Amino acid sequence: MAELRWTDASLAHLRIPISLLARHRGEVLAEIAAQSPSTPIAA
Repeated sequence: MAELRWTDASLAHLRIPISLLARHRGEVLAEIAAQSPSTPIAA
């Protein structure tokens, strides 16, 4: 069960701090924007 909590996407928020998720999401969006500057991204 412990392994499932670490790997199941639906339970990932229970293990990862919200601030870390938000920062990671921002980095991913920035990376996507850099790769395709002509593509509008809905934040």
